[in-house]
Amino acid sequence: MVEQQSGSRSQEFTTHVRRAGKSVIMQWSSLIPKEFWTYGRDATRELLLAMRSAVDGAIEVIDPREAAPKPAPPKSKPRSKKKIDIEG
Repeated sequence: MVEQQSGSRSQEFTTHVRRAGKSVIMQWSSLIPKEFWTYGRDATRELLLAMRSAVDGAIEVIDPREAAPKPAPPKSKPRSKKKIDIEG
């Protein structure tokens, strides 16, 4: 009986923490403009492409025989950059 109560309270706590976390995320998301997330995704993509390039270069230095011909990077459609005024 004690185990069932403990499990139930543990499940209630977990549910409460998840709901509270979702609430905090929703509150912060409402304060931050969508452009922030768009630029963040774009910056993350560029960082990952730069890391890929560095790893490919290191592989070529270590073993040039195994360096396969590089496929052309996928062409992404250009995104229009919006000017964001920052008050300062």
